[in-house]
Amino acid sequence: MYNSQDKKFNDSNFLSEVEQAADLFHLLGDLSRLRIYLLIAEHDRSVTDIVELTHLTQSNVSHHLKLLRAKGLVLSNRIGKSVIYSINKGNSLCWNKIDIVYKLLNL
Repeated sequence: MYNSQDKKFNDSNFLSEVEQAADLFHLLGDLSRLRIYLLIAEHDRSVTDIVELTHLTQSNVSHHLKLLRAKGLVLSNRIGKSVIYSINKGNSLCWNKIDIVYKLLNL
């Protein structure tokens, strides 16, 4: 239970992590972005793969991927004419919080 006297709730590192978690949950609060992220978490995917699986437009998928990439959740790698997206497992703060999402969804 929240207690305003609890040192943890006044610690700047803790507050920074809470803010980052809030940003992450806001970003993944969009159903399309969450679906895209979970598809990429299964295995690396191209924009074309994501469009086919989600039935979203290419521009919509690209927009969502741009936001996910900007927050460091996914990485992009150009292979020929295709761009392949993968989960940024090096972003441990985000990856640990995404693991919570998986547990909540029982995936």
